[in-house]
Amino acid sequence: MKKFIENHLMISLTLLLIAVALILGAWVADSNQKKVEEKIVEQIISAESGMLQLATLTDRNGADEDISQIVSDCSRRTEYEELLTSLESLSKKDLVAAQNLFESCGKFYTERKALMVSKLEREFEIYSTFVSILKELREDKEIDRHAGLWSNLITLEKDRSTFLSDQNHIQAKIITLLISGSTVSSKELVELIRDAGEINDLLGVSDHKIDALRASLEQ
Repeated sequence: MKKFIENHLMISLTLLLIAVALILGAWVADSNQKKVEEKIVEQIISAESGMLQLATLTDRNGADEDISQIVSDCSRRTEYEELLTSLESLSKKDLVAAQNLFESCGKFYTERKALMVSKLEREFEIYSTFVSILKELREDKEIDRHAGLWSNLITLEKDRSTFLSDQNHIQAKIITLLISGSTVSSKELVELIRDAGEINDLLGVSDHKIDALRASLEQ
């Protein structure tokens, strides 16, 4: 009987030690997972902060230091802009000057915008990777909500970049047609001016949507 009790106690003690080991193991695993989750959340917050800075610059048609070194503005920007504001009344000589300046000045803003949007998109891809990893470990509705807002914002910025590029092409066509002798009342020019106006409307809608999204992300 004594032997039986001793064996029973030994088994109970062994089971208790196994249970304690399992509990400790689970606690350590849980503690380590929480540390990993915290690190991932830190990376997500850091990535969002960087994207907000880029998004603000992009919204203002600005550029960060890296992009500014890649794309530089033309030296005759003021002259070019002045010519653009009075295309319909320019002489053929001035129209040719505007066309020549278009090559060095006309694409500056569209190219810079495209590069900034591309950089913002790359940062979003990195951010999305961290969000996906976190999702495998736990549910975070706020981070998921932000990820959705960022996705919408990137889409709108890509659309806006396309609109600006389309607008630029229209501008070039208008200058070419005026040089060839077309008037502002000619059918083709009227259609181009109408298209430019529609793009301006779309840009205005995009601006409002982007501002609203960014405001939500900053909260």
